[in-house]
Amino acid sequence: MQIYESDTESRIATLTEGLNNELRNKLQDLLKHGKENALNIIDYLQSLKNEINPSLSYQVIVIRVLVGISKFRNHKLYKEMTQEDVLLYLNSLRKSETTDPLHKWVGTYNIYKIYLTRFFKWFYYPNLLPNERQKPECVKNILSLKRKEKSQRHHYYYELV
Repeated sequence: MQIYESDTESRIATLTEGLNNELRNKLQDLLKHGKENALNIIDYLQSLKNEINPSLSYQVIVIRVLVGISKFRNHKLYKEMTQEDVLLYLNSLRKSETTDPLHKWVGTYNIYKIYLTRFFKWFYYPNLLPNERQKPECVKNILSLKRKEKSQRHHYYYELV
């Protein structure tokens, strides 16, 4: 049994149980550099467990996205983030045509947008039911992107027909 230095580290261990150590380490590292953001992520994970009982893979993406935007914006507090901060982070996911000719980055962009929107809706309106939460300004009017080509599955289907 490990001895934890604080209640916060104990909460991280409990909330990340079943997840790989990399994610636990990401949160613990964030505690050192962006403590308030780390505490917000911990509270959000606890809220998610109470509201929807998320799968492990859902929790993995939530942690990666929220730690990612915090690091990307030099641990700017979530409450100070603007739409520009969110868009800069999302646009950092873009890849060149040669690196990603199938534009798979667009799917990552869109899913990260969804996770950030859900987080910020909770962040600004934690006491409301999930379906009653409004989009705050920092994520309002951020559109999903469309891929330029048809998906591989779509292409495969028409080859079969």
